[in-house]
Amino acid sequence: ANWTYTNGALTFTADHQYQLTVKAIDNAGNFNTASVQFVYDVAKPTSTVTSPTNGSYVTSWSNLAGTASDQAGTNPSHIAAGNLAVAIKRLTDNQWWNTAAFSGANPTYVQVALSGADPYTWTANPTSLSANLTSGTSYYVVTRASDTAGNFEFGSLTANIPAGAGIIFTYDTVAPTATITVPYYLGLPAAKAINTFSTISG
Repeated sequence: ANWTYTNGALTFTADHQYQLTVKAIDNAGNFNTASVQFVYDVAKPTSTVTSPTNGSYVTSWSNLAGTASDQAGTNPSHIAAGNLAVAIKRLTDNQWWNTAAFSGANPTYVQVALSGADPYTWTANPTSLSANLTSGTSYYVVTRASDTAGNFEFGSLTANIPAGAGIIFTYDTVAPTATITVPYYLGLPAAKAINTFSTISG
């Protein structure tokens, strides 16, 4: 037979381990017990983007990198493989990268692999992203983690992203230019030499 137990007065304290024991007794007095242990975990994991750095200019694309952690308290559930994802938004029109183009009002989170133990590191280079970056344009990068207990860092929509999360970088691959207008090279004598001038400008 199945059973359920509900008690509105029953409360749990976050980051504490509990043991649940049940005991069944038949009409003859025979009994058996079963126990399970669990940790009550409501703490959210955290994640960061460390490369590119916030406010930086990127002149040559390599990849994205950062950290992730679920170490709150003494009994964390940690972050399992596949539970960290990254999203990129183009700031000129606020369109999110959808793995093929910048198109979408809400993030398309792309899973990234974790390395090491908690706190983890990660690197990612989303497919086709570099070919779709435009020089002179700024981009926003944010990560979203979830732990094995099912706690998400924040919701999946743009409106759920908390202030201060993620980084902004500007992609700039066009070199600046400079010219010299005074002295005017073509206007110099044949020897291309002068013996006096008071101003250089360009």
